Amino acid sequence: MFVSNKNTNAFDDDVLVRAPELVVEILSPSTMADDRHRKRKLYERFGVKEYWIIDPKNQSIEVLTLKEGGYDIFSFAAEKGTIRSNVLEGFTLDLNDIFGK
Repeated sequence: MFVSNKNTNAFDDDVLVRAPELVVEILSPSTMADDRHRKRKLYERFGVKEYWIIDPKNQSIEVLTLKEGGYDIFSFAAEKGTIRSNVLEGFTLDLNDIFGK
C-alpha cells in the first residue's frame, strides 16, 4: 500500500485509520477470487484511489483507478510493455523489471 505525505492524517498512533491512496495485490491461486472480487469491492467502498492487480501466472499488471461507480482500467500490460500510475504522477513500470523477460 501507499500513503502520500499529503495523507498523513490517515494514521493515528501508527495505525492506518483511513484508506491509502494505492493498494497492490499479487495474485496466487488460493487468493485470486478474493483479490479480484471481495477486496476490489472493499477498496472501492473505502475510497482507495488506485488498485493494482499483479498476476504472476499471466505476467500481467492491471492498474485500476476509482471513478464514480467503481474502478476503471487506467493501465494494463501483459507479458511485455509498461504500466503507469495515476496516483504516482509520472511513475511507469516496465514488466521486464518485474517478470524478468
